[in-house]
Amino acid sequence: MKDGKRMVLLVDDEEFLLEVEKLMLEELGCVAYVAEDGQKALALCKENQFDLVLLDMNMPNGMSGEETFYCLRGINPELQILISSGYALDSKVQKMMNCGCRGFLQKPFRLDDLSEKIREVLDL
Repeated sequence: MKDGKRMVLLVDDEEFLLEVEKLMLEELGCVAYVAEDGQKALALCKENQFDLVLLDMNMPNGMSGEETFYCLRGINPELQILISSGYALDSKVQKMMNCGCRGFLQKPFRLDDLSEKIREVLDL
């Protein structure tokens, strides 16, 4: 935690969504970091102790959300990871849930949805 606030890493290839989701997290009192791809997310996770990662499932350039998930788990098996996607829950996400992913958020989501899911995942 930074200054007593939850540190959250947002990983999404869409700049607009990163900006909106960052504002939402800050509204909830979190310190939000952003990564526009899996490689940057991995680098940030090696340098910081995040309480939660909000990971987009569909990133067509570079590492996919699925690849990023397994690499993040390799860095820190205890890391709390929440998947977000504009697509419905599918078999890949279900497999990730079985491997320690803490939940799924359907995009677009509202501030209340995000707040509830963060409380659920971090047991607040």
